[in-house]
Order: sequence, then C-alpha cells, then structure tokens
Amino acid sequence: MKKLLLILLCLPMIVFGQKKTIVVGVDVESSILNLKPNFGVFISNSVLVGTGFSYSSTNSISQITDQIILSPYIRFYDNSNIFFSIDYTFSQSTLMSETDTYVNFKNAIVGSNIGYSKNISDHLYLDPSIRLSYTSNYDNNGIDGYISEKPKAFQIEFVLGFHFRL
Repeated sequence: MKKLLLILLCLPMIVFGQKKTIVVGVDVESSILNLKPNFGVFISNSVLVGTGFSYSSTNSISQITDQIILSPYIRFYDNSNIFFSIDYTFSQSTLMSETDTYVNFKNAIVGSNIGYSKNISDHLYLDPSIRLSYTSNYDNNGIDGYISEKPKAFQIEFVLGFHFRL
C-alpha cells in the first residue's frame, strides 16, 4: 500500500513536466450518495490516470467511526467522448464503541464505468456514467488473528462526475 501511495504522489510530478492536462473534480455515487473528490492527469490525448480519495470521521454518543478511501483509476476516451474506466478502491474503517471494542473493516472494490464526457464550458465537464463493481469485505473484530469474511457483492450504480480540466 505504501508503494502505491508513493507512485500516486510522484506520478503528477513526472507528468506535469510533460505539460499534459490536469483534471480535478468530484464524483457523486448514487448507491449511498457518496461524494468522492478525485484528480488525474492525461498521459495521452485519450488516457487519463488518477485517483479518488476521501476521509470521514463521525462521532455519536456511543461510537466514533473513521473511514479512509483511496481509489486509483485509468480512463480511456474515444473520439466521440465516450469513456471506459477501470478502478480499484480500497477503504478502511475503524470503529471505537463505548465499550472500547476496536473493529477494523477493510473493503476491496474492483469496478468499471462506461459513460459520456460533455463539456459545459471551456474547463468544466459533466461525466455521467454507469458503474459495475464487485466488493469483498473483511473485518477484524479486535481479536488478534481473527478475521471474518463478509459476503461479496456485485453492484450497479449511476455516477455523476463534475470535472475541471486545467
């Protein structure tokens, strides 16, 4: 995971020297109304490489939940602005309850989108797409060495992306 983070942090520095288009935006995923900020860089006229990321922390009377999500992707465009993307999403959630029980959930999601990129202005693009994903969930309920596997799931959802190309 550390190597992947290092590559994702160094990639923009390598590509910026080539003066390619930078993309910054947010995707709204319909399944849980999730907002996922993302950034990417065109490495050619039709290939965009980037990552989505998010962090959330919620506090209630009985528990605290922290979640980190990282989702690198590669997106391919054709001449008519139709795109296809492949991504790998890793999320990790930790929960501290009032009984001091620590739970660690890990989700691995492999997904793909097919959509259309429509320019609204010179720099703003609207990218609606349909997403198909496969999720694998594991959790560690605080006991060393105990990991239980949760059910795997396929999911189809609508994603609405808003992206600025700089």
